[in-house]
Amino acid sequence: MYCGVTDIVERWIYTRQGVHQLIQRIDFPSPAFTINKGRTKVGKLADIVAFEEKNPEVIDESARRERGRAMRRALRKKGGRSRKGPHNGCGEPYEKGGKQRSSSRLAVNLALL
Repeated sequence: MYCGVTDIVERWIYTRQGVHQLIQRIDFPSPAFTINKGRTKVGKLADIVAFEEKNPEVIDESARRERGRAMRRALRKKGGRSRKGPHNGCGEPYEKGGKQRSSSRLAVNLALL
């Protein structure tokens, strides 16, 4: 049995755009064949089920939230910036007690020096 993107959207908790982004991952199974001049990819259902078993976050909301938390923790350990929290426009967090400035105001102040 085969399934396309529409079938996968119905199976998973992702939108059509989210499924297209997941298809770009290296570990996603390659399509069995394509139709519509290569624009529509069709995969084997068995391959999709195997992918779901390896990646439970595609069908389980709690697993999806936990994966997001784990990725944010890993970013913090590496020193990367997560999307949450204030920053000064240059990717660096504000220093405690320091004056918070926008990056454009900072650039103007530096130009005056």
